[in-house]
Amino acid sequence: SSKLRDTAVVENERYIEYDATGAIKGAPKAATTSKYPEDILINNHTSVWGSWWANFEWGYACCHSLVKNSYCTGEEGKKAFEEASHARVGGELEETSSSRAIGWERDNIDAATQADKGSTLKDEIHVEAKGDGVSKKRTLTEMKGGVSEEELEAYKKSRAVADDPMANFLGKDELVHC
Repeated sequence: SSKLRDTAVVENERYIEYDATGAIKGAPKAATTSKYPEDILINNHTSVWGSWWANFEWGYACCHSLVKNSYCTGEEGKKAFEEASHARVGGELEETSSSRAIGWERDNIDAATQADKGSTLKDEIHVEAKGDGVSKKRTLTEMKGGVSEEELEAYKKSRAVADDPMANFLGKDELVHC
């Protein structure tokens, strides 16, 4: 009979209430810990790996280094990263284009003085752009004005379809003898 007593279910009148996750209500929550070491600073870094994100890559926020386990370069590393990204995206070209923009402003001022002499600024710039033959882009006024029937016909004639067997004979008035 003693064996039966040991295997019997022990009843308890203590009431325990559980929440939706299965944890006991009112019990202190245990802090979750990671199996990986956290907040370990290595190689003179003041931030951890993955504390900075740039160009779809992780890095160190203290020096903007994208190389894991690299030595921290501090503020000089940030400056070097900014200069490298500036050069990579063509920042040097922007600086030269700004000097060109100043040159364009001078040309526009010269054109404006010529406008006082009888020619308009729009015509002068339009003639310069068309005279080069380099720019085939339409001006803003042409784009806002829409496409006329003459322009559409000229476009259709200038566009030769590669599959058209008669494309070689366009504009010729000769008879073809087979």
